[in-house]
Amino acid sequence: MLSLIRNNVQSFFVKSVISIVALVMLFFGIDSYQNQGVNVLATVGQNEIKLDAFQRALERATEQVRRMYGPNADKLIGMMDLKSQVFSRLVNDALLVETAREQGLAVTDKELAQTLNEIPEFQTDGRFDPKKYQTFLTQIRQSSGAFEDEFRKSLLASKLLALVGQTHLISRSYVGDIYSRNETKLEAELLELSPQDFLSPVKLEPKEIQAYYDQNQAKFQAPARSVVRYFTLAEGDLKEALSIPEKAVELYYKKNKDTEFTKKPSYHARHLLLKVPQDGNVAGTEAARAQAMELYSKLKASPQSFGELAQKFSQDPGSAQKGGDLGWVEEGQLVPIFDREMAQLSPGEVSAPFLSSFGYHIARLEGKKAAQVLGLEEVKGQIEATLMAQKSERRLKNWQAKAQERLATESLETLAKEEHKELTKSPAFDGQSRLPDLGDLTDLSAELEKKPVGTKGVTTLAGRVMAYELLEKIPPQAKPFGEVKTEVELYATQAKEQELVTAKLAHLEGQIKSPADFAALAKSLKQPPKALSFFYKDRKVEGVQMGREFQTQVYGLNPGQVRLVTGQNRNYVVRLVAKTPGSLAGEPKDLLDLERELNEQKSQILVSGLIDQKRKNAKVSYNDKLLKTLEIKRGA
Repeated sequence: MLSLIRNNVQSFFVKSVISIVALVMLFFGIDSYQNQGVNVLATVGQNEIKLDAFQRALERATEQVRRMYGPNADKLIGMMDLKSQVFSRLVNDALLVETAREQGLAVTDKELAQTLNEIPEFQTDGRFDPKKYQTFLTQIRQSSGAFEDEFRKSLLASKLLALVGQTHLISRSYVGDIYSRNETKLEAELLELSPQDFLSPVKLEPKEIQAYYDQNQAKFQAPARSVVRYFTLAEGDLKEALSIPEKAVELYYKKNKDTEFTKKPSYHARHLLLKVPQDGNVAGTEAARAQAMELYSKLKASPQSFGELAQKFSQDPGSAQKGGDLGWVEEGQLVPIFDREMAQLSPGEVSAPFLSSFGYHIARLEGKKAAQVLGLEEVKGQIEATLMAQKSERRLKNWQAKAQERLATESLETLAKEEHKELTKSPAFDGQSRLPDLGDLTDLSAELEKKPVGTKGVTTLAGRVMAYELLEKIPPQAKPFGEVKTEVELYATQAKEQELVTAKLAHLEGQIKSPADFAALAKSLKQPPKALSFFYKDRKVEGVQMGREFQTQVYGLNPGQVRLVTGQNRNYVVRLVAKTPGSLAGEPKDLLDLERELNEQKSQILVSGLIDQKRKNAKVSYNDKLLKTLEIKRGA
């Protein structure tokens, strides 16, 4: 394979996918041939999605989210269920590979070699470097055959995507119509209507307020509530004293020495990042590479200027203002290519530009620290605390399980007496209630909604175990009128005001038909019309607090026409002064960009449909036990 890589020439196909493939290689499951058997998350036709592949893909996705969202990343990762999204992405990749094979597509050895030859990570001074390739394989602990087989799948999927795009092109006439519309220049005059312009004082009669309450009782309803009697147990409440044997401490240390008590090798680094287009644009990627090479030449001549150049040119907002300083980083915290480049440097040296999923990096090594193993005596207290917490938690869970069984035949009083606890009767509560000794009752309230009065149970609440008996269920009911009268009057008044404003706007819309009507309205409002000039494609029009709906409605006018434009609680009267369609003369560059964008959008829709159809018919088997353990949902 290496000799073939050295001797090949570029092909059109390689050029078209190289910018995608460099990222696919870093993201796709390149470890999928390790840990055979039980570590398979799913099998898609002939393709297995293995745990190592998933973990590597998840690391990449997690790091990218953290780079983009900083301190908010962890919360966002949980909200977006990143694990399930990554797994779904890997399943889709496998479905694409299966579809490509069924369509008779293949990646030849020559195409594979040409693509590998073009990957900047494997190059030195623009040429393929076998040593870098072998170093990469050593770092990921794979043979060239295993890696290239998996990489071939990535290329095969890319080939299918390219084919779909080439065989379902949008017509030039349609692109021209969209371009002309987007580039249409609209000139208009604007009057903004404030609700205050139409409001009159509203004074409701008592019977109107009562009527609003009678017709809208759902707005003033108290939720279902529950009453229980209960007692709680914390870990320290159970009678038996806990102790941790010395042997258990030693065993825990031995088992976790290499992971928990060994500090990984670390390095102090600076970097300068030049981002590449995420849509795979080859020209943009090449421009970033050229700029990186230019900066690298300056740094070779003046290494001490690294901080200054990073502040000026780096596109990593987290480190640029600190001269590119990343601080001390443990191996494995950044993308693997970064670790590999740092491993080849001595303190003070600057790396040649290298490509990751974020863009081109130039890095400077400031210092290194070797791995450090903490001795047993240093961590003995920490281990004892960990084992004590685990043992206490297990004991409390065991008590909870046994208590649940006993409550089927025994009284709550019996359990409370054994633990020397007094029973407490709660006030009526719902999911939004908080009680001083119980905290948030959202989960308990939801649990009790489905259970009859008299139910006894055990649950976990605020870090404690709660044994309870359901005494009473109070159904949802409207709050008494007297209790919510002030709130009802406020709602009723707002509703009446909105009704009057809507009626007046409807009347106004029937009155303004001509430029003369527009001028008369401006005079009555004592408001000079605001001149606007914008294009249909503009995402926002300056001075207009509406979204794309505004452009769409104004575009539908002919010069001289007047229209009331409403939306997002805003009301405008617009007179269109001029409308100049976009010109297609000379095939402007933007037209080609739009054509590519529309074709990409259509390809994405077609590929999504293709994957959905394939998912229905393909033989996909899931390791549900492992997926459940990892908290991964199938259909994210």
